[in-house]
Amino acid sequence: MNWLKRIGVTFIALVAVVAVVPLFISLNGYIPLVEKEAAAMLGEPVSIESLHASAFPIPHARIDGIVIGESEDIKIGKVTFTPALWSLLRSEKIIRRVDVENLAISQKAFGILAALTQQKSGSANIRVEKIQIHAATVRLEQSSFGPFDLRVQLSSPGEPGELLLTTQDGTLKARAVPDGERYTLAIAARGWSPPLGPAIRFDKLDIKGVAHSKGADLTDISGKLYGGTLAGKMRITAGKELALRGNLELQQIELKQAVALVSPKTRVSGRLDAKPVFTSHAKNAAQLGEALRLETPFTVHDGVLYGFDLKSAAASFGRQGSGGGQTRFGDLAGHLLMERGAYRLTDLKIASSGVAARGNVTIAASKALSGQLNTNVSAIGKAVSIPLVVGGTLDSPLLYPNPTALAGAAAGTVLLPGVGTAAGAKLGEFVDGLFGKARSQQ
Repeated sequence: MNWLKRIGVTFIALVAVVAVVPLFISLNGYIPLVEKEAAAMLGEPVSIESLHASAFPIPHARIDGIVIGESEDIKIGKVTFTPALWSLLRSEKIIRRVDVENLAISQKAFGILAALTQQKSGSANIRVEKIQIHAATVRLEQSSFGPFDLRVQLSSPGEPGELLLTTQDGTLKARAVPDGERYTLAIAARGWSPPLGPAIRFDKLDIKGVAHSKGADLTDISGKLYGGTLAGKMRITAGKELALRGNLELQQIELKQAVALVSPKTRVSGRLDAKPVFTSHAKNAAQLGEALRLETPFTVHDGVLYGFDLKSAAASFGRQGSGGGQTRFGDLAGHLLMERGAYRLTDLKIASSGVAARGNVTIAASKALSGQLNTNVSAIGKAVSIPLVVGGTLDSPLLYPNPTALAGAAAGTVLLPGVGTAAGAKLGEFVDGLFGKARSQQ
């Protein structure tokens, strides 16, 4: 029985060796062939560090240290290939599944992956049916996106290809299906913030459209954020530079949190209704925000204007400018033009208890404020009209009377005691406009 036991132990050892040893056998002699076939399939140069193979538990090959693209657009720590066994005896080799780990890709790499979904049979001597990518990260110019899982299902006879991206926290899912030379897109996000620009949080965002070699047409955009809703469409064009244009309709967006993303010291609260139209042209995605031009009428309901106390500023007529405080309003409406980081608010109308104002305000890219608000204040049964100059910065705004209006008010008080302040302010405003106009014509 001892000899039978020895044979059994020896047989088990041989099986173990057959199963384990191939994992440690280098197949680096085949690397040039694999690199050539992979490059033919991807249309990009491919380099490989090492290659291993094993017959257990099922026949598979493992490749370590893969770099794809002239600019190293894709870097992969490890890839496991599971082939269709009988295809190894034919000229066209079929890979049933590719499992990818430790992946880092650039933005350009998405074009490489998308091209796989339209791969045609016979386009190379190796055909891949499915790619599973785990814990991937996309390298952006100034940030990164991920980790996420990505599944690429390649086209086969009677079966359309598909690209499915899912973030590991489950906040974003994106699906692209080839349709001729276009891709049908469906994107769904829940509790998600985009990796570029201000960290706006979308409670819900759904996007449908098509992508093609020249860009994308997102024809159906809808979402919920900060207690309100958005809807619209956008077109992205890719050429020598990136370009986007589109329009949105915003309803009942609570501004306090949203504005704080742009200016940490919140300047306004209330519910926003707006219909922005926007365009941008830039060399890359990271620069689109800086080149954005946006124009929209807007109305903010039941809010607070922080840093501006219109009533106190008007009451301080004849004294130094005031800063701080706040103005509660029922409606704040106007027109906004945002371009190159600067904001111009025109035809502003503010309706508040005991005070109303109209005018124009500019916020420079440096956050410096300039402009004028013509205020009407009700005090002691009288309505006083006072033009206020807007100055300071977005973080420390100032309001002070128009200097020319001060001189007019002083003269008016002497000539018309009791009502001279209001009349003088109007006179000063008229004189300032008259001489300002005259100066502009010189």
